[in-house]
Amino acid sequence: ISPHQSAITIDFFCRFIKNTCNTMLVDAVRTLNLTLPKLTCLAPNQLKFVLDYLSATYLKHYNLYKYVMTLPQEQDYTLLHKEVLVPEESAPLNTGVDDCLWRYNERVKAISEEHSSQL
Repeated sequence: ISPHQSAITIDFFCRFIKNTCNTMLVDAVRTLNLTLPKLTCLAPNQLKFVLDYLSATYLKHYNLYKYVMTLPQEQDYTLLHKEVLVPEESAPLNTGVDDCLWRYNERVKAISEEHSSQL
């Protein structure tokens, strides 16, 4: 399909959907039959492809499209307030120690505290 044919086809789809979203499915098919001559720029196989796509998507799920496009939808705005805790200021990375050394120092502190509490 050339860019010109694509533009005409997209314009056809937009106008068709806009004109049929408030009608019954029978009226939408009738409108489709009346507006098909606007796609004369397409070859028969391209026209078949476009119609197959239209019937497999829009016409097949017509009631769903009609519901989504025409009825006012309920807006659900749920507010959730969460407290954001800011982490404490950490020491600079250059003062850090190796993980094994840190665990060893923590064990030494725990043993020292346990020993001092026993005295």
